[in-house]
Amino acid sequence: RKVDRQLRHLRCRRKKLSRRLTRARNPGARGRRVLKLEEELADLSVKIRDHLLSVEKKAELKVIDAIKTNPKAFYTHVNKRSKVKLSVAPLSRYIGDDLIVDAEEKAELLQDQFSGDFSDPGAVDPEAAAAAIPDHDVSLTEINFTPQCICDSLGELKPYASASDDDIPALIPRTLR
Repeated sequence: RKVDRQLRHLRCRRKKLSRRLTRARNPGARGRRVLKLEEELADLSVKIRDHLLSVEKKAELKVIDAIKTNPKAFYTHVNKRSKVKLSVAPLSRYIGDDLIVDAEEKAELLQDQFSGDFSDPGAVDPEAAAAAIPDHDVSLTEINFTPQCICDSLGELKPYASASDDDIPALIPRTLR
């Protein structure tokens, strides 16, 4: 794509100002010169943005005029500006963890994340599930729940799972265990 002369000039000035600002800054020092350079840099960034918007506006007006004679001009214009993401960005399990870049590991992480969120409970036949449970004649009074067992179960909660019926986020009981 061709960059017009004015935009090139503005970007060159911004680059020079950025270099001057970097040289003018001392650790912890904020003099008048630094403030003036920062202000000039901000103004220059606004001018670049405004210039880019005006160039885009002119291109759109040109396409609008061209649509009258060429109906495909609109789709050509839209396709040039469309952004298609072909890959998934690196992911991490928890905040601060290393990034996962391997495609297979990313797929497993996303599967774990969304399998519980988007499962369909109506797809399971309750009678068939009940028939699959072996009959041991065990009632709830015979099952012991130790504090350690409850803490372990709370630790297995996904930290960012959706809130329960009482609107308590899963992160709270997980961290309070």
